[in-house]
Amino acid sequence: MKLTELSLLNNYDGITNGLDVISVVNGARIIWTYRDDGLEDCCPVTHTPEAAAYPIITLEGDRVGRIETDPHNLDHPNLARMQRAIEAVIGAEVDD
Repeated sequence: MKLTELSLLNNYDGITNGLDVISVVNGARIIWTYRDDGLEDCCPVTHTPEAAAYPIITLEGDRVGRIETDPHNLDHPNLARMQRAIEAVIGAEVDD
């Protein structure tokens, strides 16, 4: 099964207590996060792809693999759902 940003967004299922994203793809529960790959020594978490200079997706338990993001997905309706879920947990608007 090849994962893409679109397959993760299409199969969005919620967020974890740690604000990672949950998707269920072909019956498999996948935990993932947007990150900014633009820094040399770290790859900080962002809650939206727009908040990162060089957005990528990393998967829980996979410290090497990266999924490239696609700017065409910026208007995907599940990005707004994710944002609302995160804001509900932290009780404030996410400005990333």
